Amino acid sequence: MSKTVTYQEVVDALHAAVAERGADYVYQSPDVISGTCYNWHEKEDKPGCIVGWVLHHLGATKEQMAGGGGPRYAVGAYSTLDILKDQGWSFDEFDRIGALLNEVQRQQDALKPWGEAVQKGLEADDNR
Repeated sequence: MSKTVTYQEVVDALHAAVAERGADYVYQSPDVISGTCYNWHEKEDKPGCIVGWVLHHLGATKEQMAGGGGPRYAVGAYSTLDILKDQGWSFDEFDRIGALLNEVQRQQDALKPWGEAVQKGLEADDNR
């Protein structure tokens, strides 16, 4: 499947994630031992971390997000974008989208609420 994703679509999807889950939502890993974030939660059969939520909102399936070395769906933002590129997706500003999602994920992994994580990600992008 060929799909082109724009930077603005990613920003809009980040805001939609916050609107759906709430600005104060804090991601909790299903893996209480390692705290690893997952793009997809198998048990609930739904997106897990904010990157998984955003990419699913943009049309990625759980099968498309699987990959990388290590546990299924435990893949960083850049690696997940690369997985999607290998499946025909393109991104109008790949490095900028990757940096934004990576920073939002980093904030989320530090147990910041999604609203704050998105805000800090966008601030970091403004300062690039």
